[in-house]
Amino acid sequence: MDSCREVGSPALKGSCTLVKREIARRGDKKSLEIMCDGFYLTRGYHANNASGTIHDVKLGKIVAFAHRSKRELGSNWVGTSGGAEGDIFEELLTGLKDEHFNVKECTINHDATCANVLLEQFPEAEVIHCGNHTIKTFHSDLANIKKISCQVRQFFIRYQCFLANVP
Repeated sequence: MDSCREVGSPALKGSCTLVKREIARRGDKKSLEIMCDGFYLTRGYHANNASGTIHDVKLGKIVAFAHRSKRELGSNWVGTSGGAEGDIFEELLTGLKDEHFNVKECTINHDATCANVLLEQFPEAEVIHCGNHTIKTFHSDLANIKKISCQVRQFFIRYQCFLANVP
């Protein structure tokens, strides 16, 4: 694991530097459009490792990244796994701000902590909720409706057919 960190991290940082130069070259440093998300190596509230990335919308490439670990050499997090994503996002946004980037809009999941962190750093930024995260939640809501009485189930089936016909 240590050898991966020693080789991978500098290479990824170098790549992020090149992406930031490209953003500045195209004139978007003051109106950056980003996507961000955090992820865990295991599901649940007891994950010991979390990572987060910020991607440039136009390039689709990583602008910034960070990792939190609760175990072994390089441990840098003692909070809950649920709090790691917000902490990572705060670090990444602070780094962008320190490098004089301004976030115009950010596509993000429905995590209120991350939205709050974004708006603390960049009060004028527009928060856009990620369609993929929204669809996952919406699908769960529809599945729950399906379990309710027949009258609602008929509505659900008609609605499901309507969704299937949307291009």
